[in-house]
Amino acid sequence: MSTESSPATWARVLKYASMLIVFLTMLVMGALPKLLPGVMPGDMDSAAMFAEFGYPEWFMYVTGGLELLAVLLVLLPITRWYSGLLTAAIMAGALFTLLRAGMLSETAVNVVIMAAALYLAWHEWKHAPNILLLRA
Repeated sequence: MSTESSPATWARVLKYASMLIVFLTMLVMGALPKLLPGVMPGDMDSAAMFAEFGYPEWFMYVTGGLELLAVLLVLLPITRWYSGLLTAAIMAGALFTLLRAGMLSETAVNVVIMAAALYLAWHEWKHAPNILLLRA
């Protein structure tokens, strides 16, 4: 048996790592603090943070709901493509907000999550349903 890793093995490892990153970060760092503010230990005050950025409080719940949707979509193979795209879009919005607020040093985590989400979407493209896709 060979000890060398094949490209397919590395692709599988990267796919599952990106799924784990999307699942954990969007659930623990994303959805839960926004949908259940004050419940998570050591959690930042999401409402104050959204107010600081100039967003209304209801937008916090919309963002949290979309993040929870991304978590649920990553669980099924047929919807992982959508989870990757949704997560990347959410992270693009977060990056825009942080850059607009002049918080460049806070963007690294968002860039990593966005890269993982885009890799997941790219990897799952072949499994995506033909709905909303312009392919035969």
